[in-house]
Amino acid sequence: MARRVDPLAWQSPIATKEGRPTPIFIRQWQNLLALVGDIATTLTAAVTAQDSANSAQTAADAAQIAADAAQIAADAAQADVDALTASEAVVDLTIEALGSLEDDERVAFIRFRRGYTLASNFGDAVGRGDPAATGSSVFTFKKNGVTFGTATFAAAGVAPTFATTGDGSPADGDYWEVFAPATADATLEDVTFSIPLTKV
Repeated sequence: MARRVDPLAWQSPIATKEGRPTPIFIRQWQNLLALVGDIATTLTAAVTAQDSANSAQTAADAAQIAADAAQIAADAAQADVDALTASEAVVDLTIEALGSLEDDERVAFIRFRRGYTLASNFGDAVGRGDPAATGSSVFTFKKNGVTFGTATFAAAGVAPTFATTGDGSPADGDYWEVFAPATADATLEDVTFSIPLTKV
């Protein structure tokens, strides 16, 4: 009786005697291809996720840049408003005593309808008299009847020196009075004062 030979007994790990791939080799190759496919899928998913993350970060960066630009614009606008508000907060009070003056004449009466701050020594106040004074001439400023400052024209002077001796800052309802020198100067006329006040 002839001996039966198992065809697989002649197979090498790669090929049979006839040169065909063995079933084992085919399975190993298929497993390898499947593994490569899995790796490729995983890498593709990772790259896609990274691209999405990068896109999200780029969008976030762009949003932050836009927000920063908006804040800069808002800050610049607020600076303009602050500067405008600061300039509008200061008013110049003008007082005029035209013509010749009488002794101790009340040349101005001002009632305030809101609060203001008067700087020490009248701040940047200016004044003028024309013609010039013959002798020293002192104008007295009073708040609610109490002296708080003076404006003094020196002999032959046309511009006064201001000085505060008390609190002249008016509140709502307060009033100022300005009085000419107790003895009117022989030549000083057309006196004007411009006094800066800051709104409270």
